[in-house]
Amino acid sequence: MRMHMMKPVVRWWSLMDNHLLSHYTETLEIHTDRFVQRSGVLSKRENVVRFTHITNYSSEQNLLDRLFGVANFNIETSAGAQEPEMVLRGYPDQLRSFLSRMLDRFVQLG
Repeated sequence: MRMHMMKPVVRWWSLMDNHLLSHYTETLEIHTDRFVQRSGVLSKRENVVRFTHITNYSSEQNLLDRLFGVANFNIETSAGAQEPEMVLRGYPDQLRSFLSRMLDRFVQLG
């Protein structure tokens, strides 16, 4: 059951960013127990991360990101991993509070 779907925001202050196409090709589905990130036009990619496997997340915002309420998120599934399991660039800042609530909920269940 899908709870919510998000798309990255086109940030005009980063039009030279190589992630500009992600706005048009990427979606993030938030289910009751997992994230599903889909991207691509010719080559399709799907990345699924269950909330029970998330160990940590980090977010990053520059000044304009803060003013417009968007952020970049790195979601990790194992401590000390070289690369995050899921990278979300240009998503609404509300995702931070959702991640925090989900981590609290699944830590209490575990």
